[in-house]
Amino acid sequence: VASRFASFRRSALSPMSERCIRDAASADVAAIAALEARCFPTAAWSVSQVQQEIQRAGAVAVVLVEDGALVAYALGWSVVDEGELERIAVAPAVRGGGRGSLLLQAFHTASAAVALFLEVRADNHSAQALYRRNGWIKVGLRREYYRDGADALIMRWPAE
Repeated sequence: VASRFASFRRSALSPMSERCIRDAASADVAAIAALEARCFPTAAWSVSQVQQEIQRAGAVAVVLVEDGALVAYALGWSVVDEGELERIAVAPAVRGGGRGSLLLQAFHTASAAVALFLEVRADNHSAQALYRRNGWIKVGLRREYYRDGADALIMRWPAE
């Protein structure tokens, strides 16, 4: 486990489970892609897309593993002092227990960026609430951003 995530190893999520947040590795690609398929059934990234994402220059990729199973991940990039959170997912069976917030904090740490951005569906209110609880603010709108015509909110961290 990378030392930069040491503060995330123990938390109040579930004292009985063995939990670890760490950098994603090539060995995690299949598990990330499988979780993608469960969380984003109509827009999941393929195994090769996930592999390319974690290997690209400036990649920031962190995973949350509990009891040996990958239950959440965050993927994005960071260049100099700015970055983007491109994907974040928590397994449906363990949502609502603070794992998304824990993962966002780890992503912030791993990126070392002064400012991060993301796009989120305008109709995904639970994701927007997660981001707001963690210091993100809406800074713009992309009309008809998604394949189905849905708009995307542009959010920034930290709030200024």
